[in-house]
Amino acid sequence: MTIYNTRGTVVYRQSIKGSVQLGGYTDVCGLGEDYTIEVFHAEGADQSVIRNPLNGESWPQPQHVIWQVTARGLQRLTTN
Repeated sequence: MTIYNTRGTVVYRQSIKGSVQLGGYTDVCGLGEDYTIEVFHAEGADQSVIRNPLNGESWPQPQHVIWQVTARGLQRLTTN
């Protein structure tokens, strides 16, 4: 995962490699409006899922996905 600020500067980068589940792994990074979040997951699909804790809905993601932070939440920029 890489997070870019409004100037395109990397403000956060996290890479996790391995073949075991991380369980309750959590990391925190502040986000501002118009920040961009880029996620790459080598396996994708069922292994890379976005979950909404408020309503329990979940969506499988492709291997590479880019999101933009908006005033209303996240907007997906990639279409594949």
